[in-house]
Amino acid sequence: MSSLYHGEQQHAAAGAPSSDPRRLTRVNVNLTPRSMDALAKVVALTHDRQTDVINRAIQVYSVIEEAITGEGAEIIIKAKDGQEERLRIV
Repeated sequence: MSSLYHGEQQHAAAGAPSSDPRRLTRVNVNLTPRSMDALAKVVALTHDRQTDVINRAIQVYSVIEEAITGEGAEIIIKAKDGQEERLRIV
C-alpha cells in the first residue's frame, strides 16, 4: 500500500516524476460549487493555502484509489466513540 507524508510532493516533468520536490507544475482546474465549498471549508479548518489543500487532497485520493482498486481494501472511518462507518467512493 502507498504511504502518504505531509508535505511530500511529486511533480511530473515530461511524464515522469521529478526527483526535485521543489519543482512545481501549474495546472488550471475548474471546480464545481460543491468542490469549492469543500475547499473553503478545509482551508478554514486547517489554515492551509488552497494550493496545499488541493495537493494534499490529490495525494490522499491516490492512496485511497490504490488501496481500493489495487488491493481490494475497504476504507473505514472510526469515530471517537468506536462507531465505524465504511467509506464508499463512487
